Amino acid sequence: MRLISLSRLLASVALCCAAVGTVNAAPVAVMGYNVEGGYLPGATEPTVSQYIQQAPKADIYMLSELTISWAKPLANTMGNFKYIVSKNAVETTDALGIFYNSERFTLVDNTELVFGVHKYERPAIIATLQEKATGKTFKVVGNHLMRGQADLRQLQAKKLVAWAKKQSGNVIALGDYNFDYDLPTAKGNKAFNLFMDSGEWHWVKPAALLKSNCDPQYNSILDFVFIHGSYQSASSEILFPEEEYCVDDEQRPDHRPVFATIEL
Repeated sequence: MRLISLSRLLASVALCCAAVGTVNAAPVAVMGYNVEGGYLPGATEPTVSQYIQQAPKADIYMLSELTISWAKPLANTMGNFKYIVSKNAVETTDALGIFYNSERFTLVDNTELVFGVHKYERPAIIATLQEKATGKTFKVVGNHLMRGQADLRQLQAKKLVAWAKKQSGNVIALGDYNFDYDLPTAKGNKAFNLFMDSGEWHWVKPAALLKSNCDPQYNSILDFVFIHGSYQSASSEILFPEEEYCVDDEQRPDHRPVFATIEL
């Protein structure tokens, strides 16, 4: 009969316990969607709900141009998710909303980044989430940058870069950035260049590039998912590529959602 030394026995027990206690974080699935509600809505909540149900299941949703009264029914559609929305928003505000699976995540903090470039700007909304199983904390940022005034959009891009430089942890940023990444030329506008050239943000670029807005005047991507900080892997896709999705019937949004899976 071979005797095992006490030190070897204790080492084996420690290794076993460490293995049992280790919890690997599952990938985080996120979806950004401009739902065309809020000011002068061009879609309806039931139709948006149907598309969310048809999309792959996400852990976190970021909705832009959100009508405030849509938030609760859409959260129920997602699976009784909890959410934060733009502060001081009213029914006709193009609000932003971050919806999260409260069975997986705890909301640690929420705040806004006010750009201060225009009285009708949409401040970024920021949720700090902690994964219950692992204790890992990260931020989710929702954005909808200026559309009509390029100089103000460029200022917003610079401010998001400056904010990112102060962040030490992971950040997932998603929304309608109006960066006009033109598919024929594979180039974005100046705000896109300012944002990407900083090196602070990584674009989770879809494997198959598809225009994310339905406006026939543009063949471009306006909706993005970005990561700040280190990560293991990431992939994304623009959903609902069918041409009929963009038939404007005042029921469906005029943007396609972007879905991403990220392993932090």
